[in-house]
Amino acid sequence: MKFTDKKFKVPQQHGLSLIELMVSILLGVVLSSGIIAVYLESKRNYAAEEELARIQENGRFALDLLKRELSMAGLYGGYFLADDLPAVSVDTDCVTNWALNVVPAIEVFNGKTETDLITSEGTDLSAVCIDPADWKSGTDVFTIKRTAAIATVYEGALVNGAQLDPNEWYLKVENYGENKEWFNDSSFDPFDPNDAVEYWEIYAKIFYIKQENADDIPTLCVKSLGSDGMTRDQCLVEGIEDMQIEFGVDTNGDAVPNTYTPDPNDVSVAVTARIYLLVRSLGELYSTENINTKKYQLGLDASAPFTPTGSEQRYLRQIFSTTVLVRNSILPAN
Repeated sequence: MKFTDKKFKVPQQHGLSLIELMVSILLGVVLSSGIIAVYLESKRNYAAEEELARIQENGRFALDLLKRELSMAGLYGGYFLADDLPAVSVDTDCVTNWALNVVPAIEVFNGKTETDLITSEGTDLSAVCIDPADWKSGTDVFTIKRTAAIATVYEGALVNGAQLDPNEWYLKVENYGENKEWFNDSSFDPFDPNDAVEYWEIYAKIFYIKQENADDIPTLCVKSLGSDGMTRDQCLVEGIEDMQIEFGVDTNGDAVPNTYTPDPNDVSVAVTARIYLLVRSLGELYSTENINTKKYQLGLDASAPFTPTGSEQRYLRQIFSTTVLVRNSILPAN
C-alpha cells in the first residue's frame, strides 16, 4: 500500500493595522476625556455645593449672633441705669470710662463714610481698642453694652450652679435696685448671702470685620471686656466679607420706625436695626475664564455696591439680612 503525503493548510493570524490601532487609540482618548470631564464637573459641583452649605451655615450663625447682641443691647439686669450709675474706668479701656458707661448702649460707625472710630463723645476707639489696619475698609463697626440675660447671683443665691468669675466684671445690685455698682474682685470673699443682692455679668463688645488673614479670608471678630479691660480678641466666623447696619428711626415718639438710615445722628431714637452680611466662600470656585461679576447691594446705600475685582471674582457669595427690634436701648413709648 502506498501512502501519499497530505498537506494541511494552517489558518493565518492577522494583527491590527496601523490605521485600526490609531482609530482605537483615538476612541479610547475620546471616551477617557468624556469620563474625566464628567468627573471634574462632578467634583466642581460637589465643591460648589459644599461651599454653599458652608456659606449658609456661617451666614445664619453670624446673623443670629449679631441679632441677639443688638436686641439685648441696653439690658442692665432689668434696671434703668442711665442716670444713677456712674461710669468707671478699667485698666485697659478703649478711652477713659468707655467700657463701663451705660450710655450709649449701641454705637455704629459707617464704614462707607467714616475712616475713624470716633464715638459720640468725640474720642477715637481705634487709639487703643482696634488697630485701623485690622478694620476692613468700607465695612461697618458697631458696639454694644449690656448685662447677661440671667443673673449669676439672684436674691443671694447662685443661679443654676453658676460661679462668680474673678476674670469678669459684674453689675452688683443690692436692696432691689436701691444700690448699684460695678464690681470686680479676684477673691469674691466674703460672698454676701443676703436675699437682696444680685450679680449680673457685664458685656462691652466691639464687632468688626477683620482684614484678610494669612489665608486671605475676611472674618467677623469681636473685642470684648475682661477683668483688666478691653483686652479680649476673638474671631468668630470666617468668610464674612461685609457688614452693614441700618437703623429704623422713630421721629414721632410712637416706638415705630418712620425711616431707615445707615448713618443715624442719634442711635438712641432708633427702634429697629437691619443687619446685612455678605458671606464669601472660603475657597476659589471660579477660573479666570469663568468669574463672578455680580454686584452686591447691601441695604439702602446704592451709591457704593460691593463689586468684586481681580482675584475677588473667583469666589461664591450670598447676602443675608434680618431686622431686629432694639428693645432695650430705649424706653418704651409713653
